[in-house]
Amino acid sequence: MRCQLLGAQLLVVSALGWAADPLAFTVKLETLAVSTEPAWQWFHPRPAAIPGRGLAGRPLAVITLQRHLNVSDYYSGLYAMTSGDLGKTWEGPTEIPELGWIKESDSVDVAV
Repeated sequence: MRCQLLGAQLLVVSALGWAADPLAFTVKLETLAVSTEPAWQWFHPRPAAIPGRGLAGRPLAVITLQRHLNVSDYYSGLYAMTSGDLGKTWEGPTEIPELGWIKESDSVDVAV
């Protein structure tokens, strides 16, 4: 199988010569969350879509992310951002308490 990038369209052609119709799409770069805190930065964004849970039966877009705490591989609990209008507007980041750190003792924090 051979792939060829044509502008903003990807055309996939198989060895048999069959070509799929190019998909029309636009890529737009947006910054959804910015940290101005020197102690951490947003890290590990993971997008997903939940069919039928957004506005007017559209998908609900969900992005989970974590704070990188500027110490080796230390990350916060999980936060989420959501959009019911296909990414036009976003809510969050909102911490998910059930997936946050738990203080086990004065010297031990437990995290997912």
